Amino acid sequence: MNPAGNAATCGLNKVARRLLQLGVKPALSFFLKRILSLAFSERYPLHIREIERIAEILAGDASGYNELVHPWDVIAVAANGDVTTFSPDFMELRSPRYNNFCFGNILKDDFEGLVESVTLTTALHDISAGVELCKRQCQYFEVCGGGSPGNKMADHNSLDAAETLFCRLSVQAPADALTEFVSEIARASPTVRSSAE
Repeated sequence: MNPAGNAATCGLNKVARRLLQLGVKPALSFFLKRILSLAFSERYPLHIREIERIAEILAGDASGYNELVHPWDVIAVAANGDVTTFSPDFMELRSPRYNNFCFGNILKDDFEGLVESVTLTTALHDISAGVELCKRQCQYFEVCGGGSPGNKMADHNSLDAAETLFCRLSVQAPADALTEFVSEIARASPTVRSSAE
């Protein structure tokens, strides 16, 4: 039985495990590096959102700030007025521990009631523990900022978790591809080599 009470999550966990068994992350990283190399050689202005975001962070043009781990940076409101924060995915997930991620109702509660919700405090504590876990365990933390609580819940049935399939495929694989691509260009460029010597 899935502790989150969400039948879709059980299937996602099976799919995630199977994709990892098949070695999808290295294959995706290889594909992204190859397409970057081809675009570079053809001077094609390729735009891959995940790679551009990581490149901006590494170049110092953006921060690794993760709005998904801070309450009220992201807000989702259901048609019936139920409010969630952190991750819009919470609207679809179920968990008795977090009152199905309903932190209040804008039609019934004032803002102070939403902010002071015991359920919100519990979720924030668990999300923060998950972010700290990511920070201690993951070499990609600086470009990720602690991941997506919605993905952690879907993959691990817990907010106090680290790596997810989404993280592997949308952060780690693009970061690996970008690192390998830049290293390859640096090795091939006499200008880069001579300035480094």
